[in-house]
Amino acid sequence: MNETTNNQTTTTVTAPEIVCGGCASSIKKALGNLEGVGEVEVDVPTKQVKVEHSETVSRDEIVDALCPWCIASGEAHRRFQATF
Repeated sequence: MNETTNNQTTTTVTAPEIVCGGCASSIKKALGNLEGVGEVEVDVPTKQVKVEHSETVSRDEIVDALCPWCIASGEAHRRFQATF
């Protein structure tokens, strides 16, 4: 899902690999390092990541930040589903 208000976009990503608070912390840190990303909320039970970001941040940048170890193989785009 993608919502835009005040030049900020909210993207919700399904991340099936989330299993604990440690995962949530790692995701918040990885996405927080992206320029243009504001608030990041991670819901472990539903495996949903809600990212508030500027319109300059693309879906691919969000997904790539979530799975840096599988970017080269293209696995990131199969493992995480972003809805806009």
